[in-house]
Amino acid sequence: MRFSSPAIIGGLCLILSGCQAATANDKNEVREQPMAKIIPHRLEKHGHVRIDNYYWLNQRDNPGVLEYLQAENEYTSKVMAPARDLEEKLFEEIKGRIKQTDMSVPYKKDGYYYYTRYEEGKEYPIHCRKKESLEAPEEVMIDANVLAEGHEYFAVGGRAVSSAQDILAYATDTLGRRIYTIAFKNLDTGEFLEDMIPAVTGNMAWANDNRTLFYSRQDPTTLRSYQIYRHVLGTDPAQDELVLDLDTVPKVKQVNPKIESILVQLHSARSLGNMASFAKQRDMKIHSEIVWAGARARDQSCSKIRMASRSPDFSRIYKSSIASR
Repeated sequence: MRFSSPAIIGGLCLILSGCQAATANDKNEVREQPMAKIIPHRLEKHGHVRIDNYYWLNQRDNPGVLEYLQAENEYTSKVMAPARDLEEKLFEEIKGRIKQTDMSVPYKKDGYYYYTRYEEGKEYPIHCRKKESLEAPEEVMIDANVLAEGHEYFAVGGRAVSSAQDILAYATDTLGRRIYTIAFKNLDTGEFLEDMIPAVTGNMAWANDNRTLFYSRQDPTTLRSYQIYRHVLGTDPAQDELVLDLDTVPKVKQVNPKIESILVQLHSARSLGNMASFAKQRDMKIHSEIVWAGARARDQSCSKIRMASRSPDFSRIYKSSIASR
């Protein structure tokens, strides 16, 4: 979403109108401020114990948590009521300084110029491309304004075009938690494919067969990305093959210089080291034994899936993969 509600500047207005909002007439409202219940929760890590009185608030589906958040929102609306006109004025001023009809700088890849543009009065981006020349007819790959209809929240995540340039894989989030669903569109016909892959990170890369997509999944609780799956167009996503699980990868591996026809590079990172894995073109399977550096596998997260050179410099890749960060 390009522009958010005027509440985005509520904090600024609270400072500017603090004296006005806290008048004698508002004292009763101020005394109605909701207070979260204190429920002590013991946390012990590394031999240290601490008590978190508000640990219960991390239960997003707890009716008590939702009730408290609703009370906080209502209280904020009452306190900020005197600044409502100021909020709107500041919001319109900020929006007025942003170019409404705008376009990103085009970049060329595989014979197409790709760019993103915005139209005045619309909140979401339009992702486009032109073949060979910027003077060529425009192809609208995704109009997020259309896809966002009917959703309170909407965002487009990762996007990837297949090797034959005819299938677009794209990720959308309608919850605001960066939990995406991958969908597919035939760019030649404009039709949306039936394949839908829910609850993923939005990180993806195509294989060179124009029908296989690698993508990553996150832990449903921590949202840490740790698994790589393989989907073949036309098949049931529920049956997608798990090709890499960072919680089960051995601790130390070395470079295998005999691997050829490298197609897809899977890159994961942590504070002490990185990992890179590759897929062979001949079988589309992940060979995680190529490069591994760092500490325990459970501390890793799958941060990138990208196309790799078919004849990469293994020495350079290995050195960059084990460099401490």
